[in-house]
Amino acid sequence: MKRLLLRWSTPARIAVVLTLCVLTFNEFIFARLVSSDGVLDPRTLWSIRLGQAALALAAVSLALKRPVIIAFVIAAASAVNLSVFSKQVETTITDWTISEGPLRELRQLLPPDCRVGYISDEAPWTSNAATKRYYLTQYALAPLVVELGPAQEWVVGAFRTFDPGSVPPDLTVVRDFGGGLVLFRRLH
Repeated sequence: MKRLLLRWSTPARIAVVLTLCVLTFNEFIFARLVSSDGVLDPRTLWSIRLGQAALALAAVSLALKRPVIIAFVIAAASAVNLSVFSKQVETTITDWTISEGPLRELRQLLPPDCRVGYISDEAPWTSNAATKRYYLTQYALAPLVVELGPAQEWVVGAFRTFDPGSVPPDLTVVRDFGGGLVLFRRLH
């Protein structure tokens, strides 16, 4: 085997390496490595598959000794990947309309050194969107401590769709900021 590899030209060796990369770096590996819930965004899947196709075409063109094809494939794959990822950055929190503005307003209604409860219609860590909502709430309310559950006097509700019937009966609405963001206070 070693003698066979020594006889191959450098482009042929690179073609073999690229083929191995195509076979190894697939969506199943990426889902395990970069996703907390094992599910990848459709744009990410598309980008991975495009990358695999580009690597496969580069391997074939190297094997056929066509460097022009390689340059075209790399340029096209780079352009498409940049386009996909720029759109992904623009829409980081796509399924939730709350921005930091209403959270800042909510922060001004809270006492300066209290602990705040957090409730939602979807528990953090069950999906990427729920985790993003929880972390965005923590970030916007810092330095206050945000604890999961309705045990505190002040409770922030971050809902995809707010249903007043799902709120514990000992909480009263202080202010509904819209977009699923609600501030509650515990009745004594």
